[in-house]
Amino acid sequence: MTITLTIKEMIKFTKKEVTLKAETSKGDQIFTVTATRVVNFFKVKLDEGFKENLLKMFPAHVEVVVQGNKIVNLKKA
Repeated sequence: MTITLTIKEMIKFTKKEVTLKAETSKGDQIFTVTATRVVNFFKVKLDEGFKENLLKMFPAHVEVVVQGNKIVNLKKA
């Protein structure tokens, strides 16, 4: 399913997966996405400054493809 959302904050992050809080038409929801997909979309490096560099990008308005609570694709809204 494709939806538009606003990523508000990063709740948890590892070099493999990121948990995000986002606002959708149904209210705030929690989603997970692979760290690789996030760094490729936002064009940040997956290094020591990953968290700080990524936080500078929020809030972000994006269109995503979701399966349950997992984001499987991101694109600019």
